[in-house]
Formats: sequence, structure tokens, C-alpha cells
Amino acid sequence: GEFCADESVKLEDINSENISQYLINPIDLLHDKYILSEKEYKHVIHGMPLNNPSTFQRFNFSTNIVFFVYSGKMIGVGQVDKDRIKVKKVFVWKN
Repeated sequence: GEFCADESVKLEDINSENISQYLINPIDLLHDKYILSEKEYKHVIHGMPLNNPSTFQRFNFSTNIVFFVYSGKMIGVGQVDKDRIKVKKVFVWKN
């Protein structure tokens, strides 16, 4: 992976005051993520595909699976299909 033992932290060195500096946001590790605009977010949460190839052709997805991210949260999974991204799963977030 991208981590090695030299970069690790011993459990005894972590406490409630410093734990936040050691946490890694899993979204930062996603390679095939698509950051949604507000308009795109509204489409995705209703299961509508993203049909604007000029928007996402600049991305070089390593697979045809894409993770939708909006406002720092993963909100769904899509599948790249030629000139659009189809919505496959949408996650519900409660505040």
C-alpha cells in the first residue's frame, strides 16, 4: 500500500488530545472520485445519470467505477458508460 511501518504511530502515543492529527479521511484515499457540484448532487441523489461528457472527460478513471463525493462525504457510486456516468448506489446521510 501507500503506507509503511516508518510512518506508523504507536497506540500508546495516541490520546484524546492528539488523535485528530493521526486520522486519515478515507475519501482522500479514493482514486476514482468525482467531486459533485450542487446541481450534479441533486441529479445523483435522485438516481439521474450525469450526461455532460465535457465535465468528466478530463478525469482519468482507472476503472469504470466512480465514487461520488459532495460536501466532503461519499454520497454514492456510479459507473462510467461512454458519455455519461450512471448512478448505481446512493447513500443516505442524516445530520
